[in-house]
Amino acid sequence: MKGSSVEIELELLDIKIRGFKEKVKAVKLARKIVSDRRTALTAKAMEARIISDRVNENLNSLQRQCTTLQDSIQALDEDHKVTLSSLNRYKQLNVMNDAFYVWFSGPFATINAFRLGNLTNKPVDFTEINAALGQASLALHIIATRSSIKLKHYVIAPMGSFPRILKADDRKTSYPLFIDQGRQQHTCTNSKQLMRVTPSLLPHHRLLQLLSEEEL
Repeated sequence: MKGSSVEIELELLDIKIRGFKEKVKAVKLARKIVSDRRTALTAKAMEARIISDRVNENLNSLQRQCTTLQDSIQALDEDHKVTLSSLNRYKQLNVMNDAFYVWFSGPFATINAFRLGNLTNKPVDFTEINAALGQASLALHIIATRSSIKLKHYVIAPMGSFPRILKADDRKTSYPLFIDQGRQQHTCTNSKQLMRVTPSLLPHHRLLQLLSEEEL
């Protein structure tokens, strides 16, 4: 009886030992699963941190680019304002007005400060009058050229202080648009009609008379 009871106890003890071993094995398996999960979670956390760092880096880069673009846009706006202001200012400029400044000095019209005219009580040197006539002829020539105005009968030939009008069909025939002092004095001495016209205006009168024959 004693021997059989001991065997029974040993068998029960063996069963308990096997149960404990199974529990230990299960616990080890659970620990391994937990450890594997922890490792996976740690890896995912590291990956998430790396992704977060990259996202933050890209975000900072985009913010810097945005700031740079905003600065560029602001600079372009300022340049546009300056350019627009310069354009409006340049639109007010007139090359002809700057190149041929027409004004007056006392009773005389002037072009580039050269007086165009002569009075007995306020004589003007013929060289200055011829210079004014040359400037006026050059201005008229440029205006006609730029405006595509074709003179059919006469052509203006600006030649400094000695401009001329040439016949379109015969360039050898020309009319002076300047004052020859000796010739002008001789002409005025022998012509009562010309005496009634201010000598310094005779070339200008001749220019207007010839141009009036043009059909523009």
